Amino acid sequence: MENDECHEYSCSGFIVKEVVLAVVHYDGALLRYASPRLRNDKEVVMAAIENQPAALQYASNELKNDVCVVFAAVQKDSRLLQYASEKVRNNEEVVLAAVQNEFSALQFASEELKNNKDIVLAAVGKDARAFWYASENMRNSKAVVMVAVQKQPEAPFFASDKFNYDKDVVLAAVQNDGLLLRDASPRLQNDKEVVMAAIENQPAALEFASDELKNDAGVVFAAVQKDFRLLQYASEKVRNNKTVLLAAVQNEFWTLDTFAVASDALENDADVVLAAVQKDFRALQYASEKIRNSKKVIMAAAQNQPAALQYASEKLLSDKEIAIAAVGKDPDAIKYFDESIKNDPEILIASGMFDANHESSTLRLNITTHALVKKIVLSTRFSLHSQSTSEATRFTKLLKENDYIKESNFKIYAPNAFDKKTCDPSWTDFDHPCRGTDDTCQYNNILTKTGQATDDCCWRYSFRRQLEEARVTRGFMLQLVECESSEQILFPELGKGQQIERHMAKQVGVKIFHVHRPVCMDSESIPSPSLEHFEAGFDESSIEEVASAIKCWYAQGCSSLDAIDVVRPVTTCEVFDY
Repeated sequence: MENDECHEYSCSGFIVKEVVLAVVHYDGALLRYASPRLRNDKEVVMAAIENQPAALQYASNELKNDVCVVFAAVQKDSRLLQYASEKVRNNEEVVLAAVQNEFSALQFASEELKNNKDIVLAAVGKDARAFWYASENMRNSKAVVMVAVQKQPEAPFFASDKFNYDKDVVLAAVQNDGLLLRDASPRLQNDKEVVMAAIENQPAALEFASDELKNDAGVVFAAVQKDFRLLQYASEKVRNNKTVLLAAVQNEFWTLDTFAVASDALENDADVVLAAVQKDFRALQYASEKIRNSKKVIMAAAQNQPAALQYASEKLLSDKEIAIAAVGKDPDAIKYFDESIKNDPEILIASGMFDANHESSTLRLNITTHALVKKIVLSTRFSLHSQSTSEATRFTKLLKENDYIKESNFKIYAPNAFDKKTCDPSWTDFDHPCRGTDDTCQYNNILTKTGQATDDCCWRYSFRRQLEEARVTRGFMLQLVECESSEQILFPELGKGQQIERHMAKQVGVKIFHVHRPVCMDSESIPSPSLEHFEAGFDESSIEEVASAIKCWYAQGCSSLDAIDVVRPVTTCEVFDY
């Protein structure tokens, strides 16, 4: 005995209480190496649990039967209830603390507490799966389930299969989580009251309704009013219901996907198509040929969403009335129309590209100031073609609306507004000798060489006449420079026709302003830049920069004819000289 006591208080191993206390303060799991006497020492065990709650498993059976010791452990890790004595696992206070932290702790409670309503509801309130560990009596208690469903709507479906068939329980569940309709019995999935309650909470519950109710226009209407995508779950009959589809289309978050599930009959309905087009112009492509050939529909589309015109019938793309309505909304819409009407003066006037006297090259005086009207000649990439850029059209319109341009004696010539001929088989071959003079132009009909923008004029010949008028009137040429992208580098580049126009301007002796399309500045943040990442487009501030440059030139007496850059892009792009 004397030797045992000496061993107990020797300084070797983890025997001395002071040493063991210091050790378990550092790592509670080391309690496993303490002697049985110290694993039964409440101070040592509590110190170990404070550091590492799992140390409870190494405590003596006597301390595992101590409510205070076990409570200290399960407050931090409820699963440690499994190491408590049967007596403590039947202690309501300890078990309640455990299940409030972790629902699965219920599996370690005594059979008596697994049948305790308060304990079970506390665990289920944490997670409905706690019903797996409750007593059969609790799992089959409707009163318990009806209380549990308010905290955990899915609780009934973890309790007992019989509740899948109980309307009161399922109704309470879907009112809190409509998608739980999927777990209801087929009979309740066909119960309109239950299904409507589910849809009210979560419209997507329509997916789990019976086929009979998916064929009910009222049920489907309630769902698609909130989420148009749910139309995909409706029956063919309901998808053919105009009222339902209009509700889907008019939904705030409607997208083109709705038409993907619409019936053929509704793709032939003008009201539905127009409602869809107002949301997304691309919807017109899903309409029937009859609708796409309806002037009423296309006219309405042109006035609201001109971009929809690209899906209109060829016949209506030759309709002047529709064209005037479309370009009045968006001048760029002119590019969708047939070549035969693109250059109609009324259409171009409606677009704001030029006025009634725009095509005349006769020198004019301002009737108020008697000052010579100065000619501005635009040099842009061709912008009336359906695949062309819209920047030239936008720039022209903004320029005409600028206060300085309107108030000064300027007349703008926009060559894109005219459909002319050419003596160059390739149209824009820089090496072709034509530079718009009588000597170089090889166009046969010499009678058309008037300098006026007509349908029977070589475009180079006409353009040069406009440049000569600009020189005489102390006007100038504005040349729009847009960017190209190659190998992650943006660079400004003139179109082939623009290169010829620049050459003619230099020959005539006309001032050239290179107006660069604005680009985004933050190019370094884009790992693989492309044209769409950088280009922004002209706006009123861009035009103000152009106007300021023009004012400055006139203030200096128009002495310099050197080309200058306006709205210069400040990026790391490679820049070419002109």
